[in-house]
Amino acid sequence: MGRLTLFVLLAILSFNSAHSQWQYINPYPNGEDIFSISVPSPNRVVGITNFIGDAIVSSNAGANWITTPVGDGIIRALYFPSSNTGFAVGAFEEMMFRSTNGGLNWSHLPGSPDTTKYGAYFLNDNTGWVTGFNGFIAKTINSGANWVSQTSPSATTRTMYGIWASDANNVYAVGSTNALVQSTDGGENWTAYPQIFPTSTDYRFVRFVNSTTGFLCGNNKRIAITTNGGANWSVSHNPGSGTVQLWSIDFNNAGTGIVCGTIGIAIRTTNFGTTWTELPFPDGFTGTLYSVKFENANTVYMAGADGKILRSTDAGATWQSVSKRFTSTSIEGVSFINLNTGYVVGIGGIIFKTTDGGISWVNQATNSTTQLEKVAAIDANNAYACGYSGRMIKTTNGGSNWIELTTGGSGEMLGIDYLDVNNVFTAGQNGAIFKTTNAGVSWQNIGLPNTTLIYEVDFVNANTGWVAGVGEVIYKTTNGGANWLLQWDGTSLGLYALSMADENNGWAGGSSGLMLRTTNGGASWVPFGTALSSSVWDIKMLNANSGYAVTSSGYIHKTIDGGTTWPLERRITINTFNAVCISPDGYGFAVGNSGTMLRASNPLVGVQPVSVVVPKEFSLEQNYPNPFNPETRIRFALPQDAYAELRIFDAAGKEAAMLVNGELKSGSYEISWNAGSLPSGVYFCKINAGKYSAAIKLVLVK
Repeated sequence: MGRLTLFVLLAILSFNSAHSQWQYINPYPNGEDIFSISVPSPNRVVGITNFIGDAIVSSNAGANWITTPVGDGIIRALYFPSSNTGFAVGAFEEMMFRSTNGGLNWSHLPGSPDTTKYGAYFLNDNTGWVTGFNGFIAKTINSGANWVSQTSPSATTRTMYGIWASDANNVYAVGSTNALVQSTDGGENWTAYPQIFPTSTDYRFVRFVNSTTGFLCGNNKRIAITTNGGANWSVSHNPGSGTVQLWSIDFNNAGTGIVCGTIGIAIRTTNFGTTWTELPFPDGFTGTLYSVKFENANTVYMAGADGKILRSTDAGATWQSVSKRFTSTSIEGVSFINLNTGYVVGIGGIIFKTTDGGISWVNQATNSTTQLEKVAAIDANNAYACGYSGRMIKTTNGGSNWIELTTGGSGEMLGIDYLDVNNVFTAGQNGAIFKTTNAGVSWQNIGLPNTTLIYEVDFVNANTGWVAGVGEVIYKTTNGGANWLLQWDGTSLGLYALSMADENNGWAGGSSGLMLRTTNGGASWVPFGTALSSSVWDIKMLNANSGYAVTSSGYIHKTIDGGTTWPLERRITINTFNAVCISPDGYGFAVGNSGTMLRASNPLVGVQPVSVVVPKEFSLEQNYPNPFNPETRIRFALPQDAYAELRIFDAAGKEAAMLVNGELKSGSYEISWNAGSLPSGVYFCKINAGKYSAAIKLVLVK
């Protein structure tokens, strides 16, 4: 084996992917509140999200982003003392993390102080301070490996929000109820300053421009200044009224500063705080802006609620939105014909289409604002959508025009399915089910003999289909809807999701995380052993082995073993999901409330068990055939239940595909990998299962 190949193989064996299993499409790059933003090096921007504990990282000034996990919980503050080393701190026990590669990967700092942290500042890669509840201040001199309490006795009843050090000795911390303390010995002792403003003020941030000039900001748009290293503080800005809370402040070296806060407020000075001017924003953002950071004299970023990111290249005189959002309306349905081309529909009759995987969207809404619930994209030209008031529409030219169809229904049509462009089914309120066999020219009523509210319909051929709905019921037909047989009648509120992989294998889900499975065409439906995280609003199967289930509160579950297990994907939103789809090439798309839309980072593929005999040891076999073009098979063995990852890397060590990522039972497995979209060359397949790790070399020859 050559030295270069050996080097790459060793690097891959030690590599752990940082990217989340799902990435935001809308809003982009993230939909959660961004509490803190930093610019550790030119064009590299890093933000920390609230609630979920993710980092968003851009290496090209915000044009593109990746999402990478930091920790499971609320992250409040972020600080990079150098281009590679950064620290993130947040709520609850031991919520402190460090990155040594510019925010791409984060490691937990065990033993860190057990309290909610709000502020962080580091002089260098080793020395820094954090602040939090009950006057909490702590210091590290070894990059967070150990911490020493430096809490100020005068502030133990206050929450300390911000901290800054102008040098190794002079440290300043601010907090609630006029809390302002200074240390001149690196935090060993603290001096409390008297109240600055006429009435009590909650200070949120402190920032020094140099050793003598510093600023702090707080509620009621209040800003204070010192020009003698903190010996005295005076009012720099105090409008005298209002409830706006200022959250963050930053300056360039030329005296231009930006302060930001609630209701989209940003205030600017160009003369070191002598005067301040409020800034308008071009898109009328009125959410909270939590963080502001200068990259250089001219470039500055702000970030805040709902993933909002703004950028200025003229020191804050004008601003452009870096974050993108094509809708904030609830998205109810989604359908993609491949990774790039798909539609979403929702409240207000919205219809949007993308042909570049969600980078850009075209608004295709018609004159009607009647809510659309589901969409079915059949090919590049043909798609159908259904919704309230019996609404059914179709396009035959890729959405350039949408035609209103008459099905005969008048209630809410909540489910849609198709066999081809001519054979389409829809179902909904009052047991209504309609089908067309001539591309919507005419429709036949094949409804239930009752008024069940149907949420989903799924046909596997012209005769065989199922519907599921309120009252936890499942009906089946074997004669094209002429008759319906009740197969399941439960006791929960309802079944909202149904997906049949074929005539035998199917899954249904509903209230309180209920999941049902059949392997015999519905002759029997068996409840899944453990309920999912929350109410299941949609299920989609790519095949009999692989699929997704989405729930309320932002949970996504995945199966790659035919529904035997449904492990939880890493959560990156708290918004409820309304629908999920899987493109024919295996990519998952999940949509939900507030315009939330996510895409799976890797295509979903099915891993097939090939033996019931439990192997004696872990193994990863050489792929066959090898060399290959474009498809090859890979086998591996697990002697015990394990969380398994099977990834493909190119010769440079860049991840090319994720084949397996989930909990598997003990056994021997085989999976097919199609590299049709990749160039010829050497690739490596790496397995991680428990403590076992191995890699093989694959050669793609086209």
